[in-house]
Amino acid sequence: MRTAFLAAILLATSVSPASASKEINPYSFYDGGAAGDDYRLPEWFKDSFLDLREDLAEALENNKKGLLVYFGSRFCSYCKVLLEVNFRQPAIRSLIEENFDVIGLEVLSNAEITAFDGATLPIREFCKRERVRFTPTLVFYTPEGKQALKLEGYRPPDKFTAVLNYVIEGQYAQHSLRQYLAIKENAATTANTRSLQSDELFSKPPYALDRRTFPGAVPLLVIFERSDCPSCDIFHAEVLQQESVRKMLSGFEVVQLDMDDGATPVLTPTGRKLTAAQWADRLGVSYAPSFVYFDEAGNEVLRLDSATHYHRMVGASQYVLEKAYRREPILIRWLREQEN
Repeated sequence: MRTAFLAAILLATSVSPASASKEINPYSFYDGGAAGDDYRLPEWFKDSFLDLREDLAEALENNKKGLLVYFGSRFCSYCKVLLEVNFRQPAIRSLIEENFDVIGLEVLSNAEITAFDGATLPIREFCKRERVRFTPTLVFYTPEGKQALKLEGYRPPDKFTAVLNYVIEGQYAQHSLRQYLAIKENAATTANTRSLQSDELFSKPPYALDRRTFPGAVPLLVIFERSDCPSCDIFHAEVLQQESVRKMLSGFEVVQLDMDDGATPVLTPTGRKLTAAQWADRLGVSYAPSFVYFDEAGNEVLRLDSATHYHRMVGASQYVLEKAYRREPILIRWLREQEN
C-alpha cells in the first residue's frame, strides 16, 4: 500500500535545498521534515486544563473576542513555519493576543478534552468531530462557542494577517473569507494582467465535469489559480516540474481554472452551469493556488486551500488515489501510518 507513496517521498531529497537553511522563506520552504524535538508552542499560548467552556469563559472575562484553538503536530513542517515565522512577528502576535486566548492541541494526543457541549473525549477523536483534516488548523470560536472560521493549512504572514482581520472585524457574519479577500484585493473587479501558466497535464476546455450519470474513470483534481500569484509561480516552478508529482497527477483528470474568471463556463461535477469565478465562490476557495479533489462520482473528498509544496502535494494526491479518506479523515495521521 505504501510503496508508491514512499517511492515518491524518496525523490524529495533532490527538492530540498532549503532544508539546510535556518532562515525560513514563508512562500517557498522545504516541507518534508518534521518540526523536530525543538517544537515548542509559544509561551504566550494559554495554559489550559483542556475544558473549552472554561477557556472561552476566561477569554470573555478578559474582554477577548473569542477563543482560538491551534491544532498542530510535532511531525508537521507547516506547523513549524507557522510557529517560527508568523507567530513570531510582533504585529501578528499583537493582533492575536489582543483579541483571542489561544490554546494549542497536538492532533495525535490521547489526552482528554471537554468540548463546548460538555462531551469529554480524546483530542484525537475531538479532531475527527471537528473535521480537522490538516495541520496546522486554526479554529476561531465565537463568544457562543460556534466556529467563526476554520483555517486549514499554512498561509504566509501577509495572507494570514488578512485572515485575522476578517475574524476580528466580524466579517464572517456577512461575507465568506473568499469574498472578504476579494474585496480587500480588488481581485474580483480588476482585469487580469497576464494569463495563467498552462501545462500539458491540464485538460482543455470545454470543462464538462458532470459526473452524476457517468462517473469518471479517474478522480478529478481542480486547481484554482489567479494571475500575478507568487504562490502559483512557485507551484509551477518548484512542484509541478518534479517527475514524481507529474507521474502521480497523471492518475487524475486535472483541470486548471482562474478563480477570478467570470467568463469561462464550467459544468461542475454536480451538474451546475457556472463560470469559473462563480464555482470558486460556491466552493469558498480563498487561496491561490487551491487544490480541490473529487472522487470518480464527483464528490469532494479533499481540499488544499493553503500553501502546498512538494511533500503535501505528493501525500495528498496519494491519499486520494488510494481512497484512504474512507477510513482515515485526517491526512497527517495517514501520512504517519505510511512512515511507520
